[in-house]
Amino acid sequence: MTTKTTIKTVITLRANEWFDKANGNSYHNALLTIVNTKTGEITKYQSGMQYGYDSAYVTTCGEMLVKLGLIDDEQRNLGWQVAKALEAKGIKLAVEGIHCGLKRDLLTMDETL
Repeated sequence: MTTKTTIKTVITLRANEWFDKANGNSYHNALLTIVNTKTGEITKYQSGMQYGYDSAYVTTCGEMLVKLGLIDDEQRNLGWQVAKALEAKGIKLAVEGIHCGLKRDLLTMDETL
């Protein structure tokens, strides 16, 4: 018989991406939102402007989770194994996606993703 883990924390990863056409580089700004489901406390962390395209924001968020002590350094690429390991600790990991937009969208990182 398996026991179901109670989710105590929800971590959401979101990002804005911007492509600099003039120089051919992609940048992203990742937003990590941690919600304690018992107290309702919400904590947000932003990466700031980082170089990288496609799913590089996932690695950036992984590095932020390592700094917060929630995962080990080897787990920072946030594969499905990490999501399962976090869920066993009562932490649900959700990746909401990425929005490609303007440079100003990247820097403001508002709630409109």
